Amino acid sequence: MAQLNLFYPALPKGFTSITVDIEKDVTFTVEKKIVEALSKKFPDLDLLGHEITLYKANIPLEPTETLQKRSLQFIHNPTNDSRMESLHMFDHYFPYIDAIPIAHIHILVSTSEVEEMTDIVDADIAFFRKLVRDKARLAFPKFSPSETVKDPKRYAQVFGKTIHVDHLPVALFSPILASLCKDLNRLHDIEPEPEIVQSACSYIKAASPTYDNEDMLRVAISPSVDSTFGNLVWEKNIPWADDFKPGSSCVSIIEDIAMPYTIFELRNLLGLLGDPVLEASVGYAKIVSSRKVDTVCRGRTNFPMILIGLAHTRVQIAAAVFTGSIYVSNLITLDLGVGLNATNHMITLARVFTCVLKCQSLLDKHYSGLLSQPPQPTFCSAFPNPTPVNSGVTIPSLTYRGVILNQTGGIVTDLTQLNQGTTAKYYATLADDTKVVVKFAPRYNADAHRHLADAGFAPALHFCEDVVGGLVMVVMEWVDAKPLAYEIPLTVLDKITDAVNILHAKDIVFGDLREQNILYNASSGRLVLVDFDWAGEHGKGKYPPHINMAHVGPRRIWARGVMPYGVMEKEHDLWQIRRMKSDAGLEAQLGQTS
Repeated sequence: MAQLNLFYPALPKGFTSITVDIEKDVTFTVEKKIVEALSKKFPDLDLLGHEITLYKANIPLEPTETLQKRSLQFIHNPTNDSRMESLHMFDHYFPYIDAIPIAHIHILVSTSEVEEMTDIVDADIAFFRKLVRDKARLAFPKFSPSETVKDPKRYAQVFGKTIHVDHLPVALFSPILASLCKDLNRLHDIEPEPEIVQSACSYIKAASPTYDNEDMLRVAISPSVDSTFGNLVWEKNIPWADDFKPGSSCVSIIEDIAMPYTIFELRNLLGLLGDPVLEASVGYAKIVSSRKVDTVCRGRTNFPMILIGLAHTRVQIAAAVFTGSIYVSNLITLDLGVGLNATNHMITLARVFTCVLKCQSLLDKHYSGLLSQPPQPTFCSAFPNPTPVNSGVTIPSLTYRGVILNQTGGIVTDLTQLNQGTTAKYYATLADDTKVVVKFAPRYNADAHRHLADAGFAPALHFCEDVVGGLVMVVMEWVDAKPLAYEIPLTVLDKITDAVNILHAKDIVFGDLREQNILYNASSGRLVLVDFDWAGEHGKGKYPPHINMAHVGPRRIWARGVMPYGVMEKEHDLWQIRRMKSDAGLEAQLGQTS
């Protein structure tokens, strides 16, 4: 029995070679044996439908941390005789099995995924792209959209796990959807065309009666909807998306795919048989998890899409993106009628239609031109692409590298970590390779951060501006330090006191002065405070409503008077310092008696 080592660069990080056992007196077709070995080692690995290319190689296994990079370089620039024909036998390429070096990779396995990775110099981006595709396959809903939203058990299997509604704003990942959000937030500035107003008027009149079923509603409203959005595709199955049949859709043509960029779902009455936007969200999941879409659109889009729910006199406008998880944002809901406010309702609906039409034009252009440009080497749909609220602001050029855990500060590649907590943090680099932390939070006290950064007690602040989606984007220095442990040297506590005194002199309360927000490098002696989300004016600022008041065992973690949405006081910071000093003194006593 002889052994060959093969390596598939698209495997998750941490995996190295796979051993193939070869009987000396038996030959096998190359491709069949390779697929068998990979499938046995990784049962979830789906190579069906992939065109496999094999390369005869002689790559040292060590160092393992660079094996993927070295393998990709080999595949990107193979030697003339390295490509293996799939129908040849093993002994054609390895006639002297016993003589080959053991600690080497002998066969490299390449697919379209690997070929894409060779085109991307940055291994982090390549890995995250693959991770997003893997998550797409897991995102595939097993049931029809209508069955999913009607059944509580099926609903729980999808929402909050694969699909996240109103968690991270879609505007954070798509400038096109950000433009829709901005327009909907300034409806009174939108001046609709008379034809759009007429269509809105017709829609409200047609939707107001009560219909026995959705077919009757569709017949009634389709003329006004078609006159607004063009000739839509009504009640037509999408065969490459598990035969998902939306109520209606607007599509762009990408090769042989009619790709929806707007999905309409209908309900003849409110509250019956589920929410139409949620149903559209499940249909969206079927679209983005389609292997056909992945093959055509790979590395080019995070699938921005408008979802419209029409239920009697209610019109819901939502939007979705796919980043490894599916995020859906409800943008606006209108409850319309034909009473005394009918005129206002008609104008408002016409304004909303105008905003949607503008966004649809951008989405159609996005999808129809998707293949005209090569994929961007640094693009990964897992990472943000925010739009500043102030159009005169320029966001720094960033290359994202990973997701930072809110609790531990560790860098991870698990995209589901973004679905935890009330902030999102990323590890990234600037154009000059400076390491930075990118944070998105509902609020942030940039003045407090700058005061301490000027004194050396906070990371350098590179950028802090409002972005569309109701968040603040913060770009700060990456500090090589760790959160404080509970055994805190008194000299470190003196530095914490100095930092807090600087803020208090400016009438600012830090608010969240816990060990996890104090970073310290013992070798350099540098100490910085991070997370200025809560910092506010003494006697006026408010704690966030989601503050966790739970105790850790018998220990209190908050001063008296601290409560959700309570007023912030300087004494609350001082109490935290006294607590840490007390803990440090207690630890010292224990150390002396042990």
